[in-house]
Amino acid sequence: MNLLNILQRGYTLFENDRSGFIDEILFRAEVFGGPAFNCDRQDIDSCIDQLILRGESGKQIALWSGGRRFPLIPFGKTLILDLEGIPPLLNTLFYRVQHEQSVRGSVFEEAFRAALTAEGFTEAHTGEIVSAKGEKREIDASIRVGDELFVFECRSIERPLDFELGRPRTLERRRAFLESKAQQVLSLREFVISNPLGRNYDFRWAKTVSAFVVSPFVEWIWDRSDRLWHSNDVP
Repeated sequence: MNLLNILQRGYTLFENDRSGFIDEILFRAEVFGGPAFNCDRQDIDSCIDQLILRGESGKQIALWSGGRRFPLIPFGKTLILDLEGIPPLLNTLFYRVQHEQSVRGSVFEEAFRAALTAEGFTEAHTGEIVSAKGEKREIDASIRVGDELFVFECRSIERPLDFELGRPRTLERRRAFLESKAQQVLSLREFVISNPLGRNYDFRWAKTVSAFVVSPFVEWIWDRSDRLWHSNDVP
């Protein structure tokens, strides 16, 4: 009944007592047994400072972008936890946080390969491939499914907040990013087809080779050509 009540309301209430709220968080973290939770009281107190709504927080809230969200709202003796605001908060948490591009790309590739392994796929080859003539290409990830080879090109591209608004300049820039990756993975596919046997690989078993670009997000595909579609349903 408590769960149903929370789902119907989209928020829950706590006593507006900072120390007691921290105790509640520590208690729940222990009960749920989160493997990555190793915060102390000071860490949690700092998080609350970042998440609580104050008068000066208004300048950080932009209605056009849906951010920034403050899910902890003090109201007299009550602290309101806005549960509906948590998914948008997580979705935009690292907006404008700068990352080193090559490191970010490597982490994304590793995470994608780990996801393929977790789903039970057989890895075909990862890393540099060298043809018999000494030509080199790079494979971010690839799997074997029967006699079909799937090669993947990963792009750790962030998604700006104004993407959801359909800003033409943002959509065009994103299309250009994805277009360059599509060209890259399609040329990789042609390289593998033309050079099925190399110095450090053997793809002669593959009767078909399929190529895909991998993004952290669901992307808009800008045309219906065979070049950008694996099938009628799969881009």
